[in-house]
Amino acid sequence: MSTQSMSLTSLLLAGALAAQAQPQPATPYRPTQEEILQRYRSVAQLDTQARNTVLKSFVMPVWQADQKTFWYRNNLKDNTSEYIYVDAAAGKKGPAFDHAQLAAALSKAAGKTIDPAKLGISSLVIDNKTKQVSFRLQNQWYRFDPAQQSCTSIASPDTLAGNSAAMRRRNRWERDGRRDSTSPDKQWVSFIKDYNVYIRPAGSQEAFQYTSDGTKEKPYGQLTWSPDSKYAIGYKIDPREAKEVYYILTSQPNTMRGQLKSQRYAQPGDEFTSFEMYTFNMASKKAVKVNTEKYDFLGSPSIRWRKDNRYFTYEKADRGHQRFRIIEVDSETGNTRNVIDEKTNTFIYEQRIFTHYLPETEEIIWSSEKDGYRHLYLVDMAKGTVKNAITTGDWVVREIDSIDEKKREIWFRASGMQAGEDPYNLHYYRIGFDGKKLASLTPAVGNHNVSWSPDRKYFVDTYSSPAVAPVTTLNRTADGKPVMELEKADISGYLALGVPLPEVFVAKARDGKTDIWGVVCRPRNFDPNKRYPVIENIYAGPQDAFVPKSFMSYGEMQSMAELGFIVVQCDGMGTANRSKAFHDVCWQNLADAVCPTASYGSRPWPLNTLM
Repeated sequence: MSTQSMSLTSLLLAGALAAQAQPQPATPYRPTQEEILQRYRSVAQLDTQARNTVLKSFVMPVWQADQKTFWYRNNLKDNTSEYIYVDAAAGKKGPAFDHAQLAAALSKAAGKTIDPAKLGISSLVIDNKTKQVSFRLQNQWYRFDPAQQSCTSIASPDTLAGNSAAMRRRNRWERDGRRDSTSPDKQWVSFIKDYNVYIRPAGSQEAFQYTSDGTKEKPYGQLTWSPDSKYAIGYKIDPREAKEVYYILTSQPNTMRGQLKSQRYAQPGDEFTSFEMYTFNMASKKAVKVNTEKYDFLGSPSIRWRKDNRYFTYEKADRGHQRFRIIEVDSETGNTRNVIDEKTNTFIYEQRIFTHYLPETEEIIWSSEKDGYRHLYLVDMAKGTVKNAITTGDWVVREIDSIDEKKREIWFRASGMQAGEDPYNLHYYRIGFDGKKLASLTPAVGNHNVSWSPDRKYFVDTYSSPAVAPVTTLNRTADGKPVMELEKADISGYLALGVPLPEVFVAKARDGKTDIWGVVCRPRNFDPNKRYPVIENIYAGPQDAFVPKSFMSYGEMQSMAELGFIVVQCDGMGTANRSKAFHDVCWQNLADAVCPTASYGSRPWPLNTLM
């Protein structure tokens, strides 16, 4: 257990929860009506007082065109702000400009007084040679010349920093095929006529009819081309519209009669639109039905071609969530084979499957929980076998940030790798396709949020935990080492309100083995000699984990606690971001995915019965 977590014993002493043992006798908290009213008044006042009391908690860098410098804005006390300029290469930072001088020059140009502490600048470009500052205020751009102490109106600068990611993660449901009717070599035009497929030479109106069984009820459509223009791909489509779901609005004005409403909503068991795949051969003028079952779940297939332009693959998740395949199709014959065929007795979380195709080397990077945790694998596309595991261990790959195909490196986020730390904390890593040279880029304890420079040579890292204020550093990507500390959040104003920071706890689940992590919020005037009612702040969905892992300032949980409650939030078994076994608790057990029905009695809730 880390120093930032609290044991279950401390919770028992607080009178909040009990587990494994009886709590010490304590007086029940029974507020009077006036005390309750006073708490509501106090909470209303605290809601206002707590605003803008956490300062410098997050840095959003805006990189300049040189990719070595950037600026950011700090929010300060009393809704004021400052602008900071950073030279990453030199490891230096300072004011982006003289705020007082710029405000004076801008006031003269705008014809009104501008407060230097409340400039409201939204975009900024700094010329490192002339030190001139171009900035946007509302919808107008200005240029400030510090040498002349003047501001002039200008058009939008020609060059702004490129802040797009160097490499974008590819969503496996993206539609890669071309949607226009003209082939890539501009020699052919495909189109649908009377619900059937026709293809004609680009310079002729004489078209060849490839299909004849298309109807209004089951038309052909969604034609795409192979990169070499030798094949077109299309589908015979069996459309299905979502059926109506009905509900009654009972609270209608000026009447006691309910109002019947409906909306289209697919329910379990309803049919989806299905797609039968065909290939259309330009040389043979034949339509070939692909030897595979209908595609009837999660829309239409996403096609990816191999280098030879004869074979392509598509991904298929079966309804029921127990099978995932990458299927290869021979465009000439319509024959298929499974490159990947994953099955499970419980469920496959297909929304979290990651695939990245490497056509030059005929490889696939694929994520799977087949070994108990979500990890990455390198697949030989031609052989249909796993070449090697890229990541391994009792921890979880959470997100893939980018893939460098030249260096054969993957940049990813993971949790649970660092022993003794909250297993949900996000850290950033880099590793080779061969599973070697794993580099930890963010080793500091805490939950990390990273933004990269456009060329990925630097990154800005903000890390914290629910009870530890954020720290933001500038780091080198090559070795992950910090160049400098940019900011450390100022929470002194928040602490001055007397609000206790949340406490992180870990306790055993109802199986007596599994660690459950959560947070506890208590009221400002908490009395450890009293027993308080407990509110479990829960979002009972197995699709994710929900307990905050970054710094928690004043919010809903603390607001409820101030009314005289102990407020607890925890991610129970059956939720995501841990092991496959941890998540599988929700399989055919959705009602118990997070917390089974708790019995109310004279004792506080034992934490291990809630998990």
